[in-house]
Amino acid sequence: MKLILCFFFLTSFALAETGLLLVGGGNRPVEAMKAFTELAGKEKAEILIIPWASESIEGAESIKIELAAHTKGNLKIVPHRLAPKDLEKLILQIEKCTGIFFTGGDQNILMNFIKEYQLTALFKKRFQDGVIFGGTSAGTAIMSNPMLTGQGDLSVIKGSQIELAEGLGLLPSNVIVDQHFIVRQR
Repeated sequence: MKLILCFFFLTSFALAETGLLLVGGGNRPVEAMKAFTELAGKEKAEILIIPWASESIEGAESIKIELAAHTKGNLKIVPHRLAPKDLEKLILQIEKCTGIFFTGGDQNILMNFIKEYQLTALFKKRFQDGVIFGGTSAGTAIMSNPMLTGQGDLSVIKGSQIELAEGLGLLPSNVIVDQHFIVRQR
């Protein structure tokens, strides 16, 4: 997998040929958001923004505004709690979308929603189909499997002090993303 890394102070993003955009956290670079919309189909983009890592949809609304600056495509924020009929509707949307963007927050909570709704296999299939996936902070952390949980003793750089859990696994299994390496002193 070809991976290009660009660093912007404490914010970074990586764009891979398979359609994966990883934003470290903090401010999202305009160039990264523009690239995401272009890979999602520009004006024909069908992008789902998934805010499950946070109790608030404020971050999702901000991402929607940033993406909307680069596309007239359809941008939809997915609700947190889904009734069975809403889950069926979401599955259809995932099967038809051209881009999926996960917000920041707590990657453990985000993965719990993905597991609860049994979406791991579908997300992996859509990634293999060429749908671009993006994430910021927690949304970046879940792209590896295992993923860093954000828990553990963050005051030392020592592997045994870092807690790992099951992630989505869109990156190769020998890659773990640490989106807050400097800030969390890992």
